[in-house]
Amino acid sequence: MGAYEQLIYLLIFSSIVYLIYMVFVKKYRYLVLLVFSLGIFLFVSRFMTILMLASTLIVYLFAYFIGKRNKNLKLQKETLTKDEYKALKKKVQKVNKRLLILGVILNLSLLIGFKYINFFDSILNTIFSWFHADLSIPMFKILLPLGISYYTLANTGYLIDVYRNKYEASTNYLDVLLFTCYFPCLLEGPISHYDILLPQLKQPHSFNKEDAKKGLLIILIGLFKKLVIADRFAIFVTNIFGLNVKGPMLILGILCFTIQLYCEFSGIIDIVRGVSLMYSIKLEKNFEQPFFSSSVSEFWRRWHISLGAWFRDYVFYPVSMSRPLMALRRKLSGKVSTFFETFIPSCIVLFVIWSLTGLWHGASVKYLVYGLYYYLIMVFELIIDRFISHETNQKKGVKITRMILTFFFVNIGMILFRCNTLTDFGNYIANIFRHSNYRFTEVFEISELIIGFVMIIGLLVIEGFQNHKVDIYQKYQSFPAVCRYLLAVGLVFIIVIFGVYGAGYLPPDPIYGGF
Repeated sequence: MGAYEQLIYLLIFSSIVYLIYMVFVKKYRYLVLLVFSLGIFLFVSRFMTILMLASTLIVYLFAYFIGKRNKNLKLQKETLTKDEYKALKKKVQKVNKRLLILGVILNLSLLIGFKYINFFDSILNTIFSWFHADLSIPMFKILLPLGISYYTLANTGYLIDVYRNKYEASTNYLDVLLFTCYFPCLLEGPISHYDILLPQLKQPHSFNKEDAKKGLLIILIGLFKKLVIADRFAIFVTNIFGLNVKGPMLILGILCFTIQLYCEFSGIIDIVRGVSLMYSIKLEKNFEQPFFSSSVSEFWRRWHISLGAWFRDYVFYPVSMSRPLMALRRKLSGKVSTFFETFIPSCIVLFVIWSLTGLWHGASVKYLVYGLYYYLIMVFELIIDRFISHETNQKKGVKITRMILTFFFVNIGMILFRCNTLTDFGNYIANIFRHSNYRFTEVFEISELIIGFVMIIGLLVIEGFQNHKVDIYQKYQSFPAVCRYLLAVGLVFIIVIFGVYGAGYLPPDPIYGGF
């Protein structure tokens, strides 16, 4: 099923589910979401649905046993002496930690087994070849299950949160199942937190006119990003890279790919958020005007926010507070400057984070290098910020310069993301400085290029206001009713007239849907 068909089916399916949800018995409306979420999962993934059910069952059982042990510990607190309670608590925590480690390993093994098995096989085969060993591990043809990178991380977060006593473990398997398979989040996330999403899913929402209107508007904005901008720029990208264009035009192709990726990913997330908001379910943000970032670190705090938040909560903090890192800090204390006391441990933690972030995007050396590319830039930024004061960084000219540099580095990263191999990356960079092998009009249809850039400029103007803390929806609501309807109808006409779809057009598969 192509991307366009997926989008159409999602909107039609969401409309049907919404109508059934609103007329169903209020107390059990969450069951409508559960049944239809499982239904679409079975329809798309078929037998692969068993992996999602297995992931859910693993974290449910391990969280349940950890939660039960924590609850029993609390009940015994009043009946034990202080020393007895302390000894029992230590014993409980030790067992809980083992349960956590086993549960996380089992859950993530589903992801590793299906997404990374061939990657590890290729590494072992390379090592064997170095030693001229007569061994070769066969590569497997494995279809990546729908949403596995998203729901395994979300479920792992749930298990860790229960272990940390952030909230109590669910005693109802269906609750964890609903959290895992909630249908709008299946393809591209966002990666949700159990304590934020599940209470909203269980809440028997009634029809809310304001949420419905805002949700529809967000859906329209998402369709505008996806159909009008992303799919238009995808044609330019296909022409540039498909024809192996050389010279300065390749720079335009790289820029087009960055625009395509952003508008496609954020557009689909907008549709997902809009659909959810119609149920009065507010999903966590996944983008916050990333192209207005003045550093690569800031860019990644604004891009794929839910993934960054997951790595921050469940990797960054545990690694930072781990015994080896704490021991290293003690060794460095007083022996190096204050800057290096924090800089050296930070470099180690960032290395772990960005190696994993790169590999999350794909099981290949290319994606590992992609993650480490951003790691090196962030380390460089830490060094630069050591010598530039906060006041200097806040100056308008400096901020604009840093924004341009950030955008430049991000586009280089996008070349890495777009290429198939590291050799391709080197060829793309070299081709920029070679003589053009095509005329501009042979690669681009000028009218389409103008439409595309007019649309992206309009989008960036709106995001510029949002970046200055202007609530665009409130502004929209402050207009007279006639103006609001004209703007909404105008947006629909722009999508219908300028959207890229129809007979003969094959839309690209969602890029982030492959992760």
